[in-house]
Amino acid sequence: MNWYTLRVMSGKEEKIKNNIFRELEYEQDIASHVEEILIPTENVIDMKNGKKQVKKKNILSWIHPFKYGNE
Repeated sequence: MNWYTLRVMSGKEEKIKNNIFRELEYEQDIASHVEEILIPTENVIDMKNGKKQVKKKNILSWIHPFKYGNE
């Protein structure tokens, strides 16, 4: 199994991930090799007006790793 990374614009990681999955619907021979697409995030607790809000924050906003292969 091989790991690959893509450099994407900050804030566009989720959109790129969805676009890759959409393209894989048409490329079935490649889709069988892609196991998962990960966006490294962490949960951050914000306090606003005395209330806790949990938000996802990208750890590496320009890295978009995915696994490719059936090894």
